[in-house]
Amino acid sequence: MNNAIEGQKTSPDWIRTLKGQDLSGTHFILFNEEQFIPAFSATSLTKIGESRVFSDDRRIVLGFDESTPDELIASMDNFAAHSCFSISPTVSALESVFRSLLAPGAAIPEVPDDTRAETMHRDMEVISLRTSQKRETIVFLGLGNWDDMADLEQRMRANPYTSNYPMAMATAPGRDGAASQFYSAFSASLCSLIRSRSLGKTLFYMHVEYLPSPVNHMRSMKTREPDNFFLRTLPNDLPLDVVAMLLNGNTRQETMPQLIEDVHNDNFESLQILEVLSRLCGKFDDVFALLASHPNQQFRDHIALEAATIRSHNIVAAVMRYGVSPDVQKQLSRM
Repeated sequence: MNNAIEGQKTSPDWIRTLKGQDLSGTHFILFNEEQFIPAFSATSLTKIGESRVFSDDRRIVLGFDESTPDELIASMDNFAAHSCFSISPTVSALESVFRSLLAPGAAIPEVPDDTRAETMHRDMEVISLRTSQKRETIVFLGLGNWDDMADLEQRMRANPYTSNYPMAMATAPGRDGAASQFYSAFSASLCSLIRSRSLGKTLFYMHVEYLPSPVNHMRSMKTREPDNFFLRTLPNDLPLDVVAMLLNGNTRQETMPQLIEDVHNDNFESLQILEVLSRLCGKFDDVFALLASHPNQQFRDHIALEAATIRSHNIVAAVMRYGVSPDVQKQLSRM
């Protein structure tokens, strides 16, 4: 039997079941029924609880949707777009959310005063996650000018899914670096905003190092946005605060799989971007093994010459199996 809320909405039976269990290990609280809050007047979402972990405004809110009453809906931004995912209404599911999206963020140090923060932006070294469990993903952010880095940094600092804790900043006073770094706000994933002079311009990309998150969280988000190709090409174990950060970034964004798809569709600019990006990330052979059989001979010619230039003999051999032009054959014989 469901309970009425304000005479109109009904609450699923699992809410009472969950309230009757020990939630202390989850670091979530559930409100009393009279405290339930309609999330938006135009939707059937109702807020029923929230996390209590951080000393600032970061929190994960819990709710239910009358259209899918068997699901517990969690959100990192009060049910805003790109921040919602569904989990089972159980203590173990809430504990999983705590481990992947709350405990890591709680370990991020407190933000120092502004003077100390500016010094840290200038003096801190670029770091990397040191754990054998980490995963990585790359997102291309576009081509522009070297000085565009300052604008991208400001966007990242204003992004609600990044931590304010100061890290290395490429444009800090007295510094003209290649990378700026941020922690994601909940999972403390390491997000490196990187610039590189390439293709006559400056290439910008995001390198994310993260600990794998439960794949059912991402699958839930992808189900909610089935037409979002960018979202579909992100790793299933990517923490959801990183996903929300990217979707909230207001910049051009393409994953490696998206760029590969563009190349399959004869987009030559994407081919050039992939060449640069895959070299910078040490993934040239992995990426171009997928493109060695490209049906367009001009693309195969270009890939073969690029591979030969960087002495990627495996890719040269793979492309040669599908054929290159006589002129490129001659050039390769001299390299």
